[in-house]
Amino acid sequence: MRMLQVSELKKAMGMPKSFLTPCGTRREQIMMIGNGVCPPVMEHLVRNLTK
Repeated sequence: MRMLQVSELKKAMGMPKSFLTPCGTRREQIMMIGNGVCPPVMEHLVRNLTK
């Protein structure tokens, strides 16, 4: 098994290609993505809360 690349992790989270991760090591970027919330999920939550 291999670890996923940063670009693969962003795609799996539903982030657009234009989403930039701040500078840092590969490990730091992976940790930041892992601590994030999937944009499509957050969009759905916000839309339902604002109804």
